[in-house]
Amino acid sequence: RLSATAAASAGKAGAAGGPARILITGAAGCVGQYTADHLYRNSNAHLLLLLRDPSKLKAVPANDPRITLLVGDLVIAHAEVPHLPPTHAMRVDHAGRSITYGADCAPNDALPDLARGTDVLLLECSWGTGDLVEGVPHLNAAAAGEIARRAEAGRLVLVHGYPGIDREASVAQAQAVFGGPVEWAREGRTITA
Repeated sequence: RLSATAAASAGKAGAAGGPARILITGAAGCVGQYTADHLYRNSNAHLLLLLRDPSKLKAVPANDPRITLLVGDLVIAHAEVPHLPPTHAMRVDHAGRSITYGADCAPNDALPDLARGTDVLLLECSWGTGDLVEGVPHLNAAAAGEIARRAEAGRLVLVHGYPGIDREASVAQAQAVFGGPVEWAREGRTITA
């Protein structure tokens, strides 16, 4: 039986002219692994793999953007982002709510696409209000705010700033670009969607 979250994810059609989305139940079992491997190698389909234990999945790479894991009531998706390869941003959906973690990365198009409509978007803000540094794949407050705006996120939580940055100014700058609520993560604080 699919949870409402998993069923909604499986029911979404690919973009116009985009790849098919195929749900495979029991994806960690023998037949499920064979089916997933065959479709992964012989199509460009986006595979939604329903399984109980992700550690048993061996036939296809779980970190491929064409793979979405459906584990119980969780839908786990990811996208490779520009940093030291491989680096993946991750989105977790559960019970109609979602949290997306952007990982370390430079500005990119994959992250806003992954985070589209997410309730909470956690983004690094290494440079604070400083300029982006060419060739160093990290975000500043303005870039984080822009990704949150493009993703139409519910709220933005900034993380991972270099020592000495002004966190209050970073929050203000990200909020000015994003237009939605922004805060800086604090140690020990629980963040919910």
